[in-house]
Amino acid sequence: MTTRYPTLKFVSVESGFGYWPYMLDHLDWYWTSSGAAEEFPDAELPSEIWRRQFYATFWFERSSVPMMDAFQDNLMFETDFPHETSLPAANQNPGEYAAATMRGVDPVVARKVLYDNAARLYGLDIQQSAVMEGREGNRHEMVSTPASPRCPARRSRGGAARPDRVLQQRQ
Repeated sequence: MTTRYPTLKFVSVESGFGYWPYMLDHLDWYWTSSGAAEEFPDAELPSEIWRRQFYATFWFERSSVPMMDAFQDNLMFETDFPHETSLPAANQNPGEYAAATMRGVDPVVARKVLYDNAARLYGLDIQQSAVMEGREGNRHEMVSTPASPRCPARRSRGGAARPDRVLQQRQ
């Protein structure tokens, strides 16, 4: 399918990123050691296809940060909202968590992972969007809001409803 549709993109969401480097090594190893490379000499390695057409996301992982540089064009940050394992549900401010995770990461790599890769994949013009909405220079803040009918209330382990946490632009 990837050969027939080389511009089709795939995104692995809600599964983390840390296993991808191993999986790509694994796939390349079996491709070459099984004889498939000789049988299909014009075919690309699985890792080459992945780098052209696949993206992975992460939200809580910190142990995979050292691998970001090697996968910087195929990695995106997510919050996993509104799931129970999301950063807001775990009372984590996504902006602060991302900043702490990216501490020490090359700023070019961090920008790709936090903004540019998603903008490129989804065809978004981040600068134009911010200017059009008058949000340049604004910061994201976490605010508590009551649960809406579209987003069910989060439940603590004791069963009591607690407010959803949502990102909201503040000027």
